[in-house]
Amino acid sequence: MLANRKLLKRKLVDLENQIRGSLRVHGLKVGAIGRGEFEARVRELLDGADFVSNE
Repeated sequence: MLANRKLLKRKLVDLENQIRGSLRVHGLKVGAIGRGEFEARVRELLDGADFVSNE
């Protein structure tokens, strides 16, 4: 169980870092925030972003 938890936590951190890197390319920085605030901060950045979407 502990090994599974460690793996899932590592995957979560990897995903957050991937999102941070993708946003940074567009000049958007998430900054240092708590775990529970990550999604809200990303949504806030994307709502205020001034770039063209592929949709």
